[in-house]
Amino acid sequence: MSMVHKEVELGEKGRVVIPQEVRKALGAAPGDRLVFTLEDGIITVTTRARLVKNLRGKYHLPNRNLTEELSQERAQEADGKTW
Repeated sequence: MSMVHKEVELGEKGRVVIPQEVRKALGAAPGDRLVFTLEDGIITVTTRARLVKNLRGKYHLPNRNLTEELSQERAQEADGKTW
């Protein structure tokens, strides 16, 4: 994603209008849930859907069937053959 810088004004009630160019780059549409993260004085904004997708990718275990592994572990425990 390319970098976009826009300056906006904070309204009286703490509201901010996210510029169209930023919404478009973010892939955000009316009704989407947005997640704000504040770290060291810097705010990042992403859609909830993108955050979930990124987290799933980060913790994805390729070529592993965890259900099958758990089932095998339980069977081994039942047989007394752990480790």
